[in-house]
Amino acid sequence: MPNVGALQVSRSVAIPDSEIELTFSPSGGPGGQHANKTSTRAELSWNVAETVALSPRQKQRVMGQLKNRIDARGVLHLT
Repeated sequence: MPNVGALQVSRSVAIPDSEIELTFSPSGGPGGQHANKTSTRAELSWNVAETVALSPRQKQRVMGQLKNRIDARGVLHLT
């Protein structure tokens, strides 16, 4: 049964919506007036270090696998 109010990642892992932050901004580069005025770039942030969705071992594995996308505070950034 899906966990309401959470992002279901697998059968055993569901990230609470309250831990995920989405921000939108204009994307860089060419595209004319429309691209410069609309927020077409989306960024998802999730604090892997402090999540309740993962065990300590799972956190360690995620942080190792995605270390290039995780900042010093343990926040994963996806664009």
